[in-house]
Amino acid sequence: MAYKYINNKNGFTLLEVMIAMIIISISLSWGLYYWGEYQSRLRLQSSVHNVLSFMERQQALANYLNQDRTLWLMVGQHWCLVSSITKVTDCNESDGELVNSPHEDVFLSFSTADRIDFYGIRNTAMPASFTLANSAGEISVVISGRGRIRTCSNTINQLPNCEGIKNP
Repeated sequence: MAYKYINNKNGFTLLEVMIAMIIISISLSWGLYYWGEYQSRLRLQSSVHNVLSFMERQQALANYLNQDRTLWLMVGQHWCLVSSITKVTDCNESDGELVNSPHEDVFLSFSTADRIDFYGIRNTAMPASFTLANSAGEISVVISGRGRIRTCSNTINQLPNCEGIKNP
């Protein structure tokens, strides 16, 4: 019985492995980049959701108790929104309820006023707007005189555009 030597080469060449690794690394770097942007956008939307919930609660309390509620805005990297009767200049010295960002990269970049008033009579408010931003973009919160609270963004596609809602 004679044994035949069959020279079948099973496996991959070095060139094939290198090409596969390059394709995989390009795909992973692209995916990680967009995953990071997605996470930044989620952090910004989460912060805006916290602020909206806080503001809607304060507005409901003003309407229910038929009294004025004043919210003070502290602009900057370490921002907060405080419900207080007296003017607050620092987030740490507040005596009322407050909300701030649970994420360090979200900051309050712009505000038309340093206070927002909700009036108990007819559920109205002092018109104002402010903008929360991070590396993913910015979201504006707009309060109308009739007490309507809306969000808009020129940089995030999931939200309405600010052109008809807010003056630049």
